[in-house]
Amino acid sequence: MTKILSYIVGFFSFLGDLFKGIGLIVVKFFQILLKCGEFLISVIGSLPTVITVVVIGIVIICVVYKVLGREGQG
Repeated sequence: MTKILSYIVGFFSFLGDLFKGIGLIVVKFFQILLKCGEFLISVIGSLPTVITVVVIGIVIICVVYKVLGREGQG
C-alpha cells in the first residue's frame, strides 16, 4: 500500500514540476520578448531622424494597404 502511495505522490510531484517548468518557460519567453522590444526601440532611437521618419512612413503605408486589402492581388 505504501508503494502505491509513493507512486501517486511521485506522479503528482512530477505534474507539479512539469507545470512549474512550463510556467517558467513562458515567463522567460515574455522577458526575452520585452528585452528585444527595448533593444529595437534603442536601435531605432539611435538612427538619424530622416531615416526614422522614412521607415515609419513606409510601415504606416504597409499597414494601411494591409487593412484596405490591396496588397497586390494579381
